[in-house]
Amino acid sequence: MSEISVKKIISSFVELFNKKSVTNLDNFVSREIEYWDPSNGTVLGIDAIESKLAAFRIDNPKCIITIDVMVGKGDLVVAELSLRGCKTDKQTSAVIFTVVCTLQNGKIAKIKNYFNPPT
Repeated sequence: MSEISVKKIISSFVELFNKKSVTNLDNFVSREIEYWDPSNGTVLGIDAIESKLAAFRIDNPKCIITIDVMVGKGDLVVAELSLRGCKTDKQTSAVIFTVVCTLQNGKIAKIKNYFNPPT
């Protein structure tokens, strides 16, 4: 898969998130996706991801992701992202996080999301 194609898949996923939609998520994400972050641990499957995204959206309706840096090679993408407009306790803040995505058959198969969880 070309670097441009790999980056396009991640960009499309972010665009879908920013539109507050999970419609057509399976165009970019494997049904058997494995997601991990320090707050949620491991989440398996597209249905669980859709539920997590919907719950996150209810709690953070103004949240937007910006791709700050993205590097892709083969079936691997590493991106630094900014999450703005999210509620953390009493304030709205920006969160910087790094995701490592592995693609299989043209879809995101694994996401490891590294950030410092709110304390």
